Amino acid sequence: MDIPFEEISRRTDELMAQAQELELAIHRRKYRPKPHPEYFDEDCVEIAAAVKSTIRSTGMSRPELVDAINRHYGWPTVAEVEEMAERPADHLSLHIFNHYLSKPTEYRMPAGLLLAIVRITGSLEPCRVIAEAVDGGVVEMDEKAELLAGKAERLELTIKKLNKKIKDDWRR
Repeated sequence: MDIPFEEISRRTDELMAQAQELELAIHRRKYRPKPHPEYFDEDCVEIAAAVKSTIRSTGMSRPELVDAINRHYGWPTVAEVEEMAERPADHLSLHIFNHYLSKPTEYRMPAGLLLAIVRITGSLEPCRVIAEAVDGGVVEMDEKAELLAGKAERLELTIKKLNKKIKDDWRR
């Protein structure tokens, strides 16, 4: 009995969708969020600590990082601002950056700065803190390649099993 290719393709798509739904349902059953911190300020302190750890691990000084953030966004550096008659609206000062890190409950770091810090330093430490809040994790680039290769192999095996199942179903 000859099976039209369109039918095999349709059945494969259906079975893949069912497999994805099952995987998602299993993940949802296992997921249990961690208890929320009692105070918003605790999260701000945790992010500030992650940024400080990032700065230490990269060997950059705070003034170097502040200038790098300003350059990243096309803002004037600290030295350039000192030469200006008026302080520009868009600029990160070392003074404010220090407040973000030492008084995070009073001066909360904007998410845009956090993203710039991750881009500039290449450190995923702040992302790790955020991911761990929902029992997640962060994968480094070298680990990502290994995971993608394993996922491709698993999908290839799944497709082979689905094709065999479709052929067996059609033979009946």
